[in-house]
Amino acid sequence: PKKAEGDEEDEGEGGEDDANTSAHEPHYDAIVELKKVEVRSGEEDEKVRFEARAKLFRWGEGNEGLQWKERGVGDVKLLQHQTTGKIRLLMRREQVLKIAANQYITTAMKLEPFMGSDKAFCWVAYDFSDADDNGIFQFAIRFKTAELAQGFKKEFEACQQEIAKKEGSSSPAKAGEASSAVAAAKAEPAKAEPAKPEAAAAASGS
Repeated sequence: PKKAEGDEEDEGEGGEDDANTSAHEPHYDAIVELKKVEVRSGEEDEKVRFEARAKLFRWGEGNEGLQWKERGVGDVKLLQHQTTGKIRLLMRREQVLKIAANQYITTAMKLEPFMGSDKAFCWVAYDFSDADDNGIFQFAIRFKTAELAQGFKKEFEACQQEIAKKEGSSSPAKAGEASSAVAAAKAEPAKAEPAKPEAAAAASGS
């Protein structure tokens, strides 16, 4: 088809403008060179001994007084440091990855059935998950299946046996007996008084 009058001229002018524009495009050197930063989770030197998805609760002050408050849903892990041998329980909330529980396993900790369920346990521990709210609290955890719950209990108690052996005692301490770690932790005031399992059950209405 025949081009309309002025088409060729327009094309020629456009091409020349494009060439001039690209020739005079400004170039700016970066003022700050960004370097790749390695983000560490703090778990790099630890071996995972147990990991499963669960829901975590903590007994404390709520809108209706003392009650069980949900800490979040996520993967709970039992981690053992490959150099020191220390074992801790760590749980991060799904997606946001905020720490919901961070506590060293001691021989004084005792898992108890929670609300009569074969999928849940409760225990008392000194927790380090909140920098401005560290202290001794009562926790409860619920798994999807009884098998996962029993797997957690089995590995938890195996960790305690290793710690007891390392500390020179034959078995984990009886309920109420504090290890040196927990005894030291008691020097700091807790923000919430740990509830007895029976009181907790009554407060939750079960």
